[in-house]
Amino acid sequence: MKTDETTSPKRQREAGDIAAERLGAEVVGYAEDLDVSASKTTPFERPELGEWPARPDDHDVITWWRLDRAVRFMADMAVLARQAKQHGKRLIFAEGPGGASLEPDMTSITSKLIIMLLAFAAQMESQAIKEPVTGANAALRARWPLRGRAAAVRIPTGPARERRRMDACPPTRNAWMS
Repeated sequence: MKTDETTSPKRQREAGDIAAERLGAEVVGYAEDLDVSASKTTPFERPELGEWPARPDDHDVITWWRLDRAVRFMADMAVLARQAKQHGKRLIFAEGPGGASLEPDMTSITSKLIIMLLAFAAQMESQAIKEPVTGANAALRARWPLRGRAAAVRIPTGPARERRRMDACPPTRNAWMS
């Protein structure tokens, strides 16, 4: 999100710093996986973030700007929450619903339910974003099946070219055709 000021890496880092300050904690590192989608990779597969859950002795808390920056799938949230509970770590989302900080207690079943519901919302949002893009790509592939592949063609000349152009572009109902 390099171009969007509302989700800029700087803003996300500042939100994490504020959360750490509120806890009286010292920041021991940052993970900036720019242009890495939470919809396409788990937290454990991301180049910089992936090392933090694997090194639980190096930190007490992992803070994200928002939950959807951590995960986009309920299954990923379940694993992340299980690991946090297993190692006695905290997961904090600097800005939760309504802008308030979300600091779930990993030992509480109610907190687990809340973060799973929020992960469900993030997953549904990801799906809602993905469906129109997937549909548009399928329509483009159907209309231009050779897109992205090389093809050797001979372009007809003269009357054959005009006939081909008419076949490729079937008439549509436009005002000038009424």
